[in-house]
Amino acid sequence: MKKTLLLITFTILLFNYAKAQNVTITNPNGGEIFYSCEEQLISWNASGLSSDLWNLDYSLDGGIIWTSIASNYLSANDTFLWTIPFIESETVLVRVINAVDTNVLDTSDAFFSIRIPVEITSPNGGETLVGNTTHTITWNASGTSNNYTIQYRLAESGSWITIVNNYSTTVGTYNWDVPQLSLRENCRIRIYDSQEFCKQDVSDNVFTMIPTPPVLTYPNGGEILDSGCAYTIQWDSSTLYTSVRLDYSSDNGITWNTIVNGTSNDGSYSWSTPNSLPTSNYLIRISNIGDISLLDTSDSTFIVKPMVELTDDFSSISTNGCDALPINFRASTCESRFNFYYSTDDGATWNAIATNRSISGTSASIRTYNWNIPNTIDSNTVRVKVSAYYHTENESISANAFTISPSNHITVTSPNGGETLVGNTSHTITWNASGNTSNSYTIQYRTSETGSWSTIVSNYTTVGGTYNWNVPQLSLRENCRIRVFDAQQSCKEDISDAVFTITPAAPVLTYPNGGETLDSGCAYNIQWDSSTLYTSVRLDYSSDNGITWNTIVNGTSNDGSYSWSTPNSLPTSNYLIRISNIGNTTLLDT
Repeated sequence: MKKTLLLITFTILLFNYAKAQNVTITNPNGGEIFYSCEEQLISWNASGLSSDLWNLDYSLDGGIIWTSIASNYLSANDTFLWTIPFIESETVLVRVINAVDTNVLDTSDAFFSIRIPVEITSPNGGETLVGNTTHTITWNASGTSNNYTIQYRLAESGSWITIVNNYSTTVGTYNWDVPQLSLRENCRIRIYDSQEFCKQDVSDNVFTMIPTPPVLTYPNGGEILDSGCAYTIQWDSSTLYTSVRLDYSSDNGITWNTIVNGTSNDGSYSWSTPNSLPTSNYLIRISNIGDISLLDTSDSTFIVKPMVELTDDFSSISTNGCDALPINFRASTCESRFNFYYSTDDGATWNAIATNRSISGTSASIRTYNWNIPNTIDSNTVRVKVSAYYHTENESISANAFTISPSNHITVTSPNGGETLVGNTSHTITWNASGNTSNSYTIQYRTSETGSWSTIVSNYTTVGGTYNWNVPQLSLRENCRIRVFDAQQSCKEDISDAVFTITPAAPVLTYPNGGETLDSGCAYNIQWDSSTLYTSVRLDYSSDNGITWNTIVNGTSNDGSYSWSTPNSLPTSNYLIRISNIGNTTLLDT
């Protein structure tokens, strides 16, 4: 009887003990909305348990599949601070199970929701964004501070680059100025709450960033530039992403020449236009040094003008020596010194008119050099040429040949060739003159074809064309010419058509000249007309009436006298004196 009572009592105690073990979830228990990354308190009420060790799980699919939150978690106050993972569901449940007695458990009474606070919608993978354009970054957001940091990266392992910090918005959009970069095919965007970094999202897949083509702004077509001058090539620096390569073409893009292969991308580069190859078919090309296939070219051709360019074609011109012929030309603004030439054989050979002449002006203005034509040209195949002094390869030749004839303002008539003039005599120089002279003349002579001109008279005024010339006493000269030119305009001249001869006059001895009686051993002055000799003087004497001769002096100065001491022996009445030029003893007087 006692045993039966004890069994009943024990059964009742077991029943009461089992009935006291209880757990009830109080949060979340259904209907709540949470956000991933947040910390939420899971709480429950438990009673009648000998263990405070708990297993906590969550399910996203209404309890079909469970994922562990914590195992063997020791809780003295029936709570657990759960950091919600990056998950999203509207059918979430939480389950609490006693770790010692797994029959003691409870599940949320109803579903609650977990939502992602930030969800990028664009660019979210697969897009192609173009550098230097604007792309609207968009995202959905809830449960955030509405302040965001937006970043991008260019490679899956690359670092994040910040686009904007603490950007405040409630609509989830940001207009991003896409940077100008080389081709990048593994880009992503990241957006996170500036207050809670864990509230973030990254593009689901990579997107591509491609560079926009460079934009050249000057010269871009239609400009007129001067050759050999410095101009500033300009571009939009935001359209390039590396250092810059610049090329030019003078044949509308058929061939290209490098200007610089790697200048700084600062938007401008000083370029000196070529000082040759003037043409209207110039182009500039700009490209990234890292990808020259990404480029921009002048929209249309521009002109580089010649450094020098004659403006007259010289057709139907016939002019004369001594006339002034204007040579008109245009030239580069940055060129001011020029050379001028003429040819009498249609350009086969050239003669200098003037070199290194400074003539300023602009590229639009006509510059002029007045050529005073010499009176030595007689040709119907004359051309003129102008070239830049510092860049002589830049030249312009008259398009047509023209005629220059001598102008017969002055015509020498005597001596005009073939005459023989005797030194120390007078010869009348004659010439004819037109009404275009000043009637003031300079007359010169020379004694060889390559000799310099010696002036006979300057600024000689006459209307008759004659001048009495005292022919100089010279040694025999067989290649003499006379030149007569207008003293006011030296170009108006004429030269003897052919050479003439000047022969020296014989010397003239004046003392002793015959009949004198001299004392032997005494000094007497031998005298002569110094104008009749042209070199130093040789003197000889004879005491036998010229049969034999004795030298007195062989080279005394031609000053008209020489002190001679008569011999102190051989007195005789047959004395003679002989005088001659030291350079020609056959020319003498006795």
